[in-house]
Amino acid sequence: MCGLFGIITKDFLSTNEVDLARQLGIVSQLRGEDSTGMFTVFRKKNKKFGHSIVKHVGDSSNFFHQKNSIAAMMQPKTLIIAGHCRKATGGKINHDNAHPFREAHIIGMHNGVIPSFDLKELGEDRHTDSEEFFIRLAHVGLPTAIDQAGPGAYAFVWLDMKTQTLNFVRNHA
Repeated sequence: MCGLFGIITKDFLSTNEVDLARQLGIVSQLRGEDSTGMFTVFRKKNKKFGHSIVKHVGDSSNFFHQKNSIAAMMQPKTLIIAGHCRKATGGKINHDNAHPFREAHIIGMHNGVIPSFDLKELGEDRHTDSEEFFIRLAHVGLPTAIDQAGPGAYAFVWLDMKTQTLNFVRNHA
């Protein structure tokens, strides 16, 4: 299964905290080496927030040596770094299937398996059960998306850009 990692602050992340997030990401590759991705949230002018998404096919050790990964983490006024190390349990190993996924106002990542989402039945445009969950979350809301996911093991982390909230949900499986 995959690994989730992150760091958040009420002010701005220090250089030491950014390095800690990088170390957490490298340790998390023990949970998955197929791809690595992250999103960051940073404060912009007028109390607005911006975000960046960076994805990479391969392990997090290589991910954190890429210039675009470092640049995303080192944004001035960064508040949140949230990352994902993927162990592919369904879907191809490619850039599109690396987490996080963005659908409408949702940017999210998932650890686990959602067996009720049969990708063959959903069609070619759905690549992973994780992507399908975030599509549903964005369009039908959390209670319905969780109900449709059914039993299985999961932990979800997502940024809702509409409500400007960072969210976590896990089940007990």
